[in-house]
Amino acid sequence: DAVEGLTACLDVGHVYAAHDHPLQEYLDRIGDRLAHLHLQDLYLVPGSRRAKEDSHRTPGQCDIPLSDWQELLSTLNRIDYQGFAVIEVRPFTMLEIAAQTSDFLDSVRYETLI
Repeated sequence: DAVEGLTACLDVGHVYAAHDHPLQEYLDRIGDRLAHLHLQDLYLVPGSRRAKEDSHRTPGQCDIPLSDWQELLSTLNRIDYQGFAVIEVRPFTMLEIAAQTSDFLDSVRYETLI
């Protein structure tokens, strides 16, 4: 059961670092209590959904499956997410990060609508 007023921050990279539950399970459990996002892509151990390292790359640049990004955007639409998202990446400049992330999320949004 939810604690009244309790909200959550979902760190996509930590979902894969912990590798204890699929991203969709986190999304289902948090639901409309989602208040903040940390977005980054990671390199995964081949053949798994477990982070190989704490790589912090621009979404769409590494190994988090496209289907997981689609599930994330679909859930954000379903719950009418209005919170903030922090893009936690390195080693790019802020403008490079913004352009790469925007292009990737636009492509995921397009794929989700098809």
